[in-house]
Amino acid sequence: MLEKYKGDARVRVVAVATAFEKDKYPFMSDEGKIREMLKQKKYEFAVMRDRDEKSVRMFGVGNSYGTPMTVVLDREGVVRWHGFNGQAETAKAIEDTVAKLVAAYDAPAMEIKDKGLAACAKAYAAGDFGKAYTEAKAASGKVSVSADGRAEAMAVMKALEEASAKAMAEAQAKRDGGHPADALARLERMGKTYKGVPKTQDPADLLKKWKADDEMKKEQKAEEGLNAILAALGAPNADPAVLAKDLDKLAETHRGTKVAERIKSLSALLR
Repeated sequence: MLEKYKGDARVRVVAVATAFEKDKYPFMSDEGKIREMLKQKKYEFAVMRDRDEKSVRMFGVGNSYGTPMTVVLDREGVVRWHGFNGQAETAKAIEDTVAKLVAAYDAPAMEIKDKGLAACAKAYAAGDFGKAYTEAKAASGKVSVSADGRAEAMAVMKALEEASAKAMAEAQAKRDGGHPADALARLERMGKTYKGVPKTQDPADLLKKWKADDEMKKEQKAEEGLNAILAALGAPNADPAVLAKDLDKLAETHRGTKVAERIKSLSALLR
């Protein structure tokens, strides 16, 4: 599953080591050992440390078996699935949950029922929203399609127009929030996903402008530095205190960028 979503801005994987109960559960409290284990398995994702013992009550970490828990969050931070590794069907449950969240990421889930919209329904289910929009628009003007079907076609068109506008706004929000790589990835994906759906601005044109923009280039440079430190954070024997100082230097180097604010926040977490 990690390979499937590697490089996909919609999916993030983070390991969280609890930094308490070291005598009782030494492995679970030692993020260095977890980093080493992940390295041996050739997994590349961040390892964070939770110093708050409230996580025991929230997630049951530190259970009598010392079994790691998996928590799947949606992009609003809502827990959509959780369970202990090793339970029956755990891997399938995780993958199914993630797949559903990814599928719902680009457009609202819709069950298109009218038989006159069969081509539209097929395109929508395949994630070809441009074709789905075109088919819905054609069906909305056909006398052969029932009144209910024409109304449903109009609803599909409206939903896709709103989803397209929302996707554009989210890409802009990511840029404004100091996530340039994610912003560019969203805009590029949007241009493909919603090709054929009316938009206030052409994503392809905007993507070219963003890539050529000097301010965006500064943000990208800052994020490259941040990603390098995040990679170091996952290395065996990484010292959070030292990396926090590196983050402070990086934030100063890229002062004035939105990524610098992210860097400062991460530095504070590592102290």
